[in-house]
Amino acid sequence: MADWVAFTVLDRLGVARMTVETDSLFALERQDLATTPLALSVNRIDEPRRFLEHARDVGAHALYRFAFRRVHDLVDRHGFASVVDYFRACPSHTAERSSFERVFGQPVSDFERDALQAMRPGSSPSIAVLP
Repeated sequence: MADWVAFTVLDRLGVARMTVETDSLFALERQDLATTPLALSVNRIDEPRRFLEHARDVGAHALYRFAFRRVHDLVDRHGFASVVDYFRACPSHTAERSSFERVFGQPVSDFERDALQAMRPGSSPSIAVLP
């Protein structure tokens, strides 16, 4: 989420266009899918220790691009305020899954399925910026 906010700030300051940066990241993400098919997983980045283990498995750059895109997808679909609400709603890992479904209206497994589909060649990312 921090990287998404940073890109948005750079866009607003006129330093870099969010669309240019995200298009580049999304193209690299599609390459990641080709080299690590279905290894990238939302379910494996839900807590710090698992995130680090997953980064070792698939590579840190690929995992950060994957996480950035997932935040981007959530902001695009539900707005930045909802993403912030989600983080406020889940102070512990045990609350995270139920909070995700309550805030975003779908189970994490469905979100992950949609996320992997969006990474396929031919899908076109939509770009959202903070209001």
